Amino acid sequence: MSHSLTVFCLVVVYLFASCANLLSDTDTRSVVDDLTIRMERKGCYGRCPIYTLNIAPDGNVRFEGKGWTKTLGARESKISRDQMNDLASVIRGSDFFALRDSYETGADGCPTEVTDMPTVILYVRLNSAEKTVSHYHGCLEDSKPQPVEPGKIARAEILQAYPRKLTLFEDRIDEIIGTKAWVGDIE
Repeated sequence: MSHSLTVFCLVVVYLFASCANLLSDTDTRSVVDDLTIRMERKGCYGRCPIYTLNIAPDGNVRFEGKGWTKTLGARESKISRDQMNDLASVIRGSDFFALRDSYETGADGCPTEVTDMPTVILYVRLNSAEKTVSHYHGCLEDSKPQPVEPGKIARAEILQAYPRKLTLFEDRIDEIIGTKAWVGDIE
């Protein structure tokens, strides 16, 4: 009798554990299955990479190099569920849906504006929420004095696109997808 009770208890524990795993997999799947990202990097006065990156809910990625990229034209790849989950985490961490619709001028909250910089148009859909942000990289944080190293030429400021968390999010998308393989190193 004690053996039957032990087997019964083990079966119950196994069923509860299976249900818990099923629920967590379903929760993760629902987040990932709804995730769509479209990022378009537009040109600048210089040699800024120009491309479009589309990430579908199933992990399919489409890159289209348009200029100043190692790869011109369309390329496709697929990313893993873990990478999709990483993207969803980065979206949540960047407070993307709380950002303004554009960061282009002083009217958009830009502390400093400069000309001839690239723009990134970023569309995200996650958990049925959708948002597009136009991010001109000439919208800069206030300039900061740059320390001068001995023997180096002094530069007046460090230029960082505003808001920094949006720039970090854009760069993280490229990192997770591995777009450097298509873009290459721009000098």
